Amino acid sequence: MAHDNKRVNIKREYDNKKNYILSFMNKKYDPEAARIWGVILKSIRELRSTGATLDQIGKLLGVGRDTVSRWLREERGGERTPVSDVLRYMHALSIHPADIFGEAAYPPPSEVDKQVAKILKGTADAQAWEYSDLAISTRLSEEEVKNYLEGRISFTADVLYKMCKVLSQDLSAIVERAVVLVETSSEIMSHKRSAI
Repeated sequence: MAHDNKRVNIKREYDNKKNYILSFMNKKYDPEAARIWGVILKSIRELRSTGATLDQIGKLLGVGRDTVSRWLREERGGERTPVSDVLRYMHALSIHPADIFGEAAYPPPSEVDKQVAKILKGTADAQAWEYSDLAISTRLSEEEVKNYLEGRISFTADVLYKMCKVLSQDLSAIVERAVVLVETSSEIMSHKRSAI
């Protein structure tokens, strides 16, 4: 009787594993998910190259070292990862949505954003800041710094704060100056239209 129960338990365990594997294999391959996973994997590799251990990376991501090792060894595995886990990994690895979605991750810049960008870019140029140096100081990518300072994307509050702090500028004075420039520009355009 005990022998039969053991056999039933082994059979049940085997069936459970088989069903799990089959359910995983039946999930459709999604090239977009694979691309996103590639960004996450690149970030994990960068951590490894700086000396982070598999245990440290696993702890950061909330997974075991064996999982991290498998991801790195097989260069796959995450393309079928649930969205909630992908978002958690992105947050843990400080991956910005723009690294995944490009400029589409940002709302289009307002006229005030564009003026703030001009003011901050002028300040950065006057202080001889390179995009790469600003990227390091603000903990943004060089591409993000470039996009912000060239007025291609809207500033978030934290990015604007970081930029002003690094450039030793008063945030409220920068925004106020940008608003005045936009209002002045609007008034000039309004006068030009009424003169026509």
